[in-house]
Amino acid sequence: MSPVWEVAIGVLIVAGPLVGLVLAARGEAVGRLVGLQLAGVTTVMILVAVSVGDGQTSYLIVPLTLAVLLTTGTLVFTRLIRQRSQRIADAQSADGDGDGPQGRRT
Repeated sequence: MSPVWEVAIGVLIVAGPLVGLVLAARGEAVGRLVGLQLAGVTTVMILVAVSVGDGQTSYLIVPLTLAVLLTTGTLVFTRLIRQRSQRIADAQSADGDGDGPQGRRT
């Protein structure tokens, strides 16, 4: 592995996941989801850099699979966050006017 790849991997290992984990550990649900996505994308970049740096293209299956799972997981979590925020908004509107939410989806 060349020194350029070693430096690139080192920078990614130090900087990327730490920022993502800090974002994922605090704040609102959407901010935590962004932090989780950042940590996952950085992990994919690290695995691709290791694969290219070693010259082993067979190692690429792991980051490619992880990228697909990250995308799917983000879509699922986004839907769950939307449903939760919609339930909270419905409950708040029911408390405010007394006649309940209009057009409620189940």
